[in-house]
Amino acid sequence: MGTTSEILLGFIFLYNTLLFILCVYAMFWTVIPGMGKSRIICGSLLTFIAFFISQVPYQHFRGDRIFPYEIPMWLLYIIMVLLTLSALIWLRHIRIWRKTHISNMSVKEAFDILPTGLCCYTEDGRPILTNERMDKISEKLFGTGILNAETFREKIDKPIMPIDDTEIVSFSRVGSKIGETDVNWLVAADISEEYKLTKEIKLKKKTAEKVNLRLKTLMSTIEYVTMSRELLEMKIALHDNIGQSLLITKRWLLAPESIDEKDMLSKWELNMKHLIDEGPESWQTPYYVIGKEADLLGIDLQVIGELPTESSLMPVVDTAISTHMINTLKHTNAKKAIVKGTKQETESQDAEKTTVYTIQLTNDGEKPAAKVVEKGGLLNLRREVESIGGTMEILSEPQFIINITLTGGEHVQSSHSRRLQNGP
Repeated sequence: MGTTSEILLGFIFLYNTLLFILCVYAMFWTVIPGMGKSRIICGSLLTFIAFFISQVPYQHFRGDRIFPYEIPMWLLYIIMVLLTLSALIWLRHIRIWRKTHISNMSVKEAFDILPTGLCCYTEDGRPILTNERMDKISEKLFGTGILNAETFREKIDKPIMPIDDTEIVSFSRVGSKIGETDVNWLVAADISEEYKLTKEIKLKKKTAEKVNLRLKTLMSTIEYVTMSRELLEMKIALHDNIGQSLLITKRWLLAPESIDEKDMLSKWELNMKHLIDEGPESWQTPYYVIGKEADLLGIDLQVIGELPTESSLMPVVDTAISTHMINTLKHTNAKKAIVKGTKQETESQDAEKTTVYTIQLTNDGEKPAAKVVEKGGLLNLRREVESIGGTMEILSEPQFIINITLTGGEHVQSSHSRRLQNGP
């Protein structure tokens, strides 16, 4: 044969070889999904024919005989065309079958594209089916894929774990049954957005709680200011009534016939009644405002013993109780804020009396997990206590306790005033 015939035979050999590979590929997709015995037999026959047809050109190159008789070229061409059409129809049929039927491979592919990590395993930890997402999570956490699902689950020390700086995963396990076999499903869901939103909500909740505490404290202060303003208006009215009564009395002394004596006496009687009955209202009693603040905050404030009633010490004690209640509400699960006060009278050699108040503040909550660090309200409280010559001590064992010692008496107050005026 000439050069042209050898080139043509080489092309035929190459074409038939590719056709054989195509049939092998189609045969693979016939066997794996389990399309049935008849389809597998037909596919095997086509593959067998393609293999032998691909060997025909060797007869011309090497003189080998594959068949007893030499196949004419025109018949070879017809067989090649029919084989090509059969292979294409076969592949199309496989494609349609794969789209309309569920196979083991399609289930695996569906599992792999899920955004949620899934691992199905037996009771002894042997994985039955693991998708790519779960394998990637295992590699990020422990450096390897899942070899034993039960061991992998035991390594997960908490249900919510960070995979990296931006990804948070929640793990859960569900038991089920496949046929007669008990299996477990390990599910890893991406909750990064939910976790981020939860943190933001918690932060906003803490901010709202702080604002709420300030508003409640402000409400009690507003109530006190309102009542003080009403008292001032009453005093102004009483002052005006007394002035009016004095003017009427003056006119009665100058011209008794021009004034109704009974009306004048009733006015004086009313004014004297107000002056005689003028005592402190309930809201004017010491520590009334802090008691109302405790009610607004929902804390049972228990005051035991005697607290200072001196005007120079009351604001500091008021601040101490308020700070203690707010810290109790913010940092413990306590429901009671307990304040114990003791009073001790001492007398110096020059007969000057001094009163020492010891105030202990505690609660019914658990003791602090670590040593309490003074900051914010506690630090400001210490400054106020020390500014009037008192001392303050904070204990964390056996429970949280604030001990404040204040010194009262005229001698102490005057010496303290001089110290403030002259400087430390």
